[in-house]
Amino acid sequence: MTTRAHPMALIRAHLRGSLYAPPKVLVPARNSMVRVLGLRKMTAELWLVLAYIVVMGVGGLPAAKLGIHIGPAPIFLTDITLMLLLAVSLVRCPARLLYWLSEGYGAGPVGRVVWILCILATLYFVLAFSEYGLYALRDLAIFAYSVFFPLTCFAIRDRRDAVRLLRYLTYAGVVLALMLLFQIASGINIGPFEYKNTRLILGHAVPEIGAGDGVVFSVFSLVALFAYFSFEPKLHLFHVMCAMVCLLALAASTSRAGVVGVALAAGATFLCSTPKNRIRFALFAGFLALLVFLSPLIPLFIPGARLLRGLRLSVLSAVIGGPSGDPTAAFRMIRWKITFALWLTHPVLGVGFGRMLLPSTLHSLQAELGAGRFNMGMPHNTFLFLAARMGLVGLMAVLFCWFFILVHLFVVARRKRSAEELAVANCLAAMFGVAMFGLFFERPELNGIFWIVMAIGQRLIACQAGVSPGRRQVSEVETKPQRRTGHGGFERLTA
Repeated sequence: MTTRAHPMALIRAHLRGSLYAPPKVLVPARNSMVRVLGLRKMTAELWLVLAYIVVMGVGGLPAAKLGIHIGPAPIFLTDITLMLLLAVSLVRCPARLLYWLSEGYGAGPVGRVVWILCILATLYFVLAFSEYGLYALRDLAIFAYSVFFPLTCFAIRDRRDAVRLLRYLTYAGVVLALMLLFQIASGINIGPFEYKNTRLILGHAVPEIGAGDGVVFSVFSLVALFAYFSFEPKLHLFHVMCAMVCLLALAASTSRAGVVGVALAAGATFLCSTPKNRIRFALFAGFLALLVFLSPLIPLFIPGARLLRGLRLSVLSAVIGGPSGDPTAAFRMIRWKITFALWLTHPVLGVGFGRMLLPSTLHSLQAELGAGRFNMGMPHNTFLFLAARMGLVGLMAVLFCWFFILVHLFVVARRKRSAEELAVANCLAAMFGVAMFGLFFERPELNGIFWIVMAIGQRLIACQAGVSPGRRQVSEVETKPQRRTGHGGFERLTA
């Protein structure tokens, strides 16, 4: 016969050092910046991942290029970080890592697909190395950066670790945007940004600063800030100011890939928000859009007005001008058509590693051939690149990983109204837009960050499936019905 649980069993969860603590003390401050950004009790693996995120987020592409070469092959910071992370993980948790390396288990369904993808990439490399040499090694590295996913999953211990990495990625992009705006205002070249004098768009000469991948991390920060703006009212003003800084950095780069990514993330934020938050976010997003499209009405003496006009022309050229109105669009269309036709010759398995995807006689390729760039001949569309190299097999593997995490994050963010899950989902949506119009997987720093963000999303999903964030879970021992023993104590009843 069982009896009602003793009252002491119900309050034992609130006892700390023989003193009664009110329940509210046990609920951590979820919006505390000190708690979120604190670096206490960090493991070696987390330090490596965090340092890589901050250096890439603030330094951009120049930080990835170390100037070290093995023959004609450059060594990037992403390569060194991956090797160090692999070595540290092998020393600290060899069983878990060897289990994944041998069977592909331990990092969820995405980790399993990544394991298969790495095996296929190794086979492609072995078949192509004798003919294409280092160029086959280059393509192997592009797919091997996916190992960041399981290694980061193993490094993240709990939700707090995942949130910490995400916040540092977000605010590092804001710092990068501030550096770009400082360079524009002062005229002092501080390094991380590629500067081009002008770009001809719809007959107008538009200044282009921070071209290439210079401000892509600021785009990721901007879309992550959408989530924080919607679900963190305590830091509302701070996040609005950060978003404005990132928007001006995007305008300086005149990046249409960034605009597409921001549009995709804005749509995701709108769908995941509550009706009240939707109205607030719609007003905020509409304000940002009006700043761009009504920029000709803004006097030029107002800081940032010229940058917003350039972004407006860049967007309009893609909508109404097409390739005829913008040489950059024509450059991409030519490469896409050639790569698509090449992929159709081997649609299932692709053409393999190392082979030049574009003909050497192509006019736009001559500058790359003359400069001897290691990533020359790319189609500037990551999905076409994946399809051409590994066919539908490789393309579907990457898309499965991408959408598996993305869909689960959307579901959790919509159900829990959580800013962190939505921020990661927005980053992945923006990355999809960037990959459609530029070098994404082909850039080591973007490739590595993508798989790290995927791992952050995986761990956030796993934490949500286990216990509600922000509250202490009362153990089963503390809540089981108990009965009085003959010695004046209590013992737990078992079923």
